Amino acid sequence: MTVPRGTILWLLAALALPAVLQADSDRVMIGDNIYVGADEEIGDAVCIGCSIRIDGKVRDAVAIGGSIILNGEAKDTVAVGGSIEIAGKSHEAVAVAGRLRISGEVERDAVSVLGGVSLSPGARVGHDLVSVLGVIEGLPGADVGGSIHQSGKFRPVALSGIVVFIVLMVIVAVAFWPIAILVMITILGPRRVSVLRETVSERAGMCLLLGFGAWIASIMLPIVLFWLPPADFIIGVAFFVLAAIGYTGVSFWVGGAFVKSRSIAATGVVGAILITIIQFIPVIGWFIATPVFGFLALGAAVLSGFGTSPDWMIQRSEVDPIPRPALR
Repeated sequence: MTVPRGTILWLLAALALPAVLQADSDRVMIGDNIYVGADEEIGDAVCIGCSIRIDGKVRDAVAIGGSIILNGEAKDTVAVGGSIEIAGKSHEAVAVAGRLRISGEVERDAVSVLGGVSLSPGARVGHDLVSVLGVIEGLPGADVGGSIHQSGKFRPVALSGIVVFIVLMVIVAVAFWPIAILVMITILGPRRVSVLRETVSERAGMCLLLGFGAWIASIMLPIVLFWLPPADFIIGVAFFVLAAIGYTGVSFWVGGAFVKSRSIAATGVVGAILITIIQFIPVIGWFIATPVFGFLALGAAVLSGFGTSPDWMIQRSEVDPIPRPALR
């Protein structure tokens, strides 16, 4: 029995499916706000780069890079890089780098990190109320059933330490990645780097899908091959090589949008510096830019056969490859 060519591509896509499938009652959006009406009851509401307003009922509400307004009911309410306003009822509430405002009820713990807490008269917290590097306001008129912890006086010192750490990390990364890109350009050669850039430019959607599948495969394969001791090491090295090759093409692609130079090295270095800086932007860089660039890099390396041809994987997924003109 002959295994059809392209099996690897569809295997990676199949491995990615469990991570992207969601129940019909869930609502997941990127960049577009979510509204749950008063007569609605849904499962999870997840928003990336946008905000959520809940007048009805949800199981869990998660906003990354956005805020949550809860007038209805939710089990867990979590916001990263945004505030939470609770006028209704939540089982637990956690706000990271955003303020937590409570005028309704949190049945168990309410936690704010780097944001502080505001309590309106009549607000209720059933268990612990915690503000890490923030201040709790409005305690006299609120009902808190557990312990109260706040550490706002240490916030200036902590924030200055975080800023210094991030600046140092940016400096190290900006110094390291251009050198790594130059090494990869030397190893791959101008032609392969140009093919990688062309693959990202012309087939970005397929690169994202295939890169996501490759990432899922890197997680699943060590579990499947648990009986093979070197599997973790081999897969880890393969994943690193794949990412390094792909990032070289992505850096050349990004740099080409800002530098009109015939030098692949100069364009790649500029692209590497820009990607590094973008990835260090709080919230947006961590949770959006980094996965996007990473999936593009992995997908471009696989789709192009490590810079062989923009249609390398596509041609091998066809029983009778179709002759194609060059993309450019």
